[in-house]
Amino acid sequence: ITSSITIDFSMTATSGTLSVVANNGSGNSVPRTQAITVNAMASQPGSISGSNTATQGQNNVAYFVLAQSGVTFNWTYNGTGVTVVSGQGTEGVTINYSSTATSGDIEVTASSALCPSTSLPTSMTISVSPSTGIEDGQSNASYSMFVYPNPATSEAIVELNMKTTSHVNVTVYDILGHEVKVLIDQNLTSMTQAFSLDGLAYGVYFVKAKSGDEVVTVKLIKH
Repeated sequence: ITSSITIDFSMTATSGTLSVVANNGSGNSVPRTQAITVNAMASQPGSISGSNTATQGQNNVAYFVLAQSGVTFNWTYNGTGVTVVSGQGTEGVTINYSSTATSGDIEVTASSALCPSTSLPTSMTISVSPSTGIEDGQSNASYSMFVYPNPATSEAIVELNMKTTSHVNVTVYDILGHEVKVLIDQNLTSMTQAFSLDGLAYGVYFVKAKSGDEVVTVKLIKH
């Protein structure tokens, strides 16, 4: 029994009153009391929204969680070559991946001024792949296809070079194989056509050209 104590408050602690009495062997003193207000700690952030794939050299990749009133969010990444360029402390951040960035986990915790204890973390694993540069599809004798820039941000260009005039269909698919958009479906000898990536989520897509029985596929990354 001493004149001072240290108290640990559990994660479910509630407000209450702390009382102390002194005893000198002859009896107890009048109790002294102190009201203790226990502020709730910030809730664990919800699921992280954003692409779980990235490419070395990819910039301005956004991640976010649901906002909490009066809460500060701390974002970290346990891989290398990654910089949080904006949004630290808020529910949403923008990240740049360097040319040597590695795969890792992005993690976010929450805290508040009323209760500085840090919440449990929420994390998501990010798979970082090397930059592909421009990919071509010179895999058959009839035609070739180029897609550039690659990775692309808002627009990409498809360049087709046919040896003879032929009917060709060029379609974009997502990583799950779902058709996204048909770019070309006509007879041609050669063509260069730009197409918009607006409205497409960040990630990996496949541009597939088919002429007769011959198919060329080019991987395209939107960042």
